[in-house]
Amino acid sequence: MKISDRLMLGFVAGLGGNIAKLAIGTLAQRLNISEIDGPGIAAGMLTPAYKLISPEGKAVGILADSVIAGLLGVGTVYMLSITGKDKALLKGALTGQVMWQSLYGVMATMGATKVQPFSPKTVLTEFVSHTAYGTVAAAIAVKLGDDKLFTGAAPLNASPLKSVKRDAAQPQSQFNRLQKNKIRNKGDKITMTAGSCCADLT
Repeated sequence: MKISDRLMLGFVAGLGGNIAKLAIGTLAQRLNISEIDGPGIAAGMLTPAYKLISPEGKAVGILADSVIAGLLGVGTVYMLSITGKDKALLKGALTGQVMWQSLYGVMATMGATKVQPFSPKTVLTEFVSHTAYGTVAAAIAVKLGDDKLFTGAAPLNASPLKSVKRDAAQPQSQFNRLQKNKIRNKGDKITMTAGSCCADLT
């Protein structure tokens, strides 16, 4: 059974990709390559840095990281819907790298998380893990997603607003057609009347 809803597909793909990201981050921490993983950084967006190692802080980190992963998965699905599913793994990897740059370059600089600065090894580890995230998320999206999501058969915007506008415009178009028919009928009557007069004169 294929998933035909982009939001649901995106969250599933994002959470699947997050498993790969977490595995790399956990392994890097155990090998003392990285100082912190994704959930720790995500928790730093919501809680003070000194509470990150507490059970509550870790729970917040896992929840926040999962939500972010799901939302980014939705973005990945829409990216594939616009560009097509060919070379999906490469597109997913590039998307993951853009996410890495956005999270660690732009948002971290703006103070989105209280956990900083990061060591070069930590940043490089997150680069690898986000690349894996994007690749796996794209693979899951293509595997589980309905083909019509990536071929243009399903519109990007499924909002009823379009149909409302179309329905609102429809009575006007029907009115215009009725007016044209009335004018055409009047013209036919005038022509018939003129024809009858000419016949009477002859």
